[in-house]
Amino acid sequence: MMPLIEGQDAARMIKSTQNPNALTPIVAVTSFFENYSCSEQGTLFAGLLIKPVNKKDVLGILKKLGFVARKN
Repeated sequence: MMPLIEGQDAARMIKSTQNPNALTPIVAVTSFFENYSCSEQGTLFAGLLIKPVNKKDVLGILKKLGFVARKN
């Protein structure tokens, strides 16, 4: 749980604004998976990570959002 408001409420507030941040993809990170309904997740969040978060899952979400890894 977040200190003042929960993530779902924060996402709703961000998405309801008229500024460019309303279009920013939001990824939920939670240890309480059962609190997120699939339909709500699809409209509020671009992705969902369940704690403990691992590198593979983070990279998968970033790839889904269009970020690609650079080869060094």
